[in-house]
Order: sequence, then structure tokens, then C-alpha cells
Amino acid sequence: MKKHRGFKIMVLFYTISLIGSFFVGYLAKNALFGYNNSTGKGESDMAATTNTLLNRLKQQKDFQKFVRDNKDEFISVSLDAHLHKLCEERGLLPSQVIRNAQIERTYGHQIFNGTRIPSRDKLIQIALGMELSFDEAQNLLKRAGKGTLYPRVERDAACIFGFHNKMSLMEVQNLLEDLDLPLLGENGTP
Repeated sequence: MKKHRGFKIMVLFYTISLIGSFFVGYLAKNALFGYNNSTGKGESDMAATTNTLLNRLKQQKDFQKFVRDNKDEFISVSLDAHLHKLCEERGLLPSQVIRNAQIERTYGHQIFNGTRIPSRDKLIQIALGMELSFDEAQNLLKRAGKGTLYPRVERDAACIFGFHNKMSLMEVQNLLEDLDLPLLGENGTP
């Protein structure tokens, strides 16, 4: 049990340092200079940031007008198309990702074909199977309408630790098991 306590403390300190460094970076780029995290360009040079879009929405009285005025700002790529794009960028085949993600083959292909909606855990497994960065994994979860990884949830903190340390799915699963936390894919969802 002492072994687990020490490891939990290490994960906690790492998570706190990640939050601190993220917050400082956010303030320096976004709050002070109006920069967008994804491109490093100012808002005047690019599409609206999510916060800008949210502020426009809050100020708008006519939703139809908001949609017309901001139609180019909405995500229009389906989840399956986004997954294929990520595979193409990495030179991977969906079958390789499915195998790396330890997802049942038929179910995995249904996700990639857009006929099945994956659970949050399956998307995290896919992100680890593709070796996505933490930010790319968060974006994948957002695009699928799933909750992003949250460092105040111990299981999520372990996954975040795994992404930042470029751990494989098996290594993240071992970490979760060592911490007596539910493994990815074992929370009752397919």
C-alpha cells in the first residue's frame, strides 16, 4: 500500500505542475496578447478563438443571425473523418490503431466508419493507440462531445500523466491497475 501512496503523490505533484504551467502559458499567450494556442497567431490574423465565439454567442439576441454570421467557425468534420485524417497524418491504417488501442476489431471498424459512437474510454484508447499528444486527445474528446480529461479526477490525472510521458496504452492500463482504478474500457461501456 505504501508503494501506491508514493506513486499517487508523484502523480498528484506532476498534475499540479502541469496545471501551473498550463495556466502561466495561457495567461502569457491568450489573456495578455490575444493569441490563439493552436497557431500562435493573433485573433485578427485567423479564425475566432473558442472564447471569442462564446462571447459573440452570449451577446447575440438572434440565434439564426449568429449561425449565419459565424457559419465558418463551426466544426463541420465528422468524428470518423477526423479519425481518418489523424491516421493519414501519422501514416497509420485504422486497423493498426484499432489493434494498438486494444479495441475489438469489428467494433473499432464501426467507429472508423461512423456507424458506432464510441464511449469516452474508447476514444482515450484510440488516442493512446495513435500516440496523440495530450492536446490532440483533448480535441478528439471535444469533437466527439465527450468530457475532456480533468486533472482533479484521479483516473483522468493518470491518463494525463500517460499522455505527457508518451506512455503506451498498456503502460497507462498498468498505471491504472497499480492505483486500483478502473481500466480504460472496463467501466461498463463497450
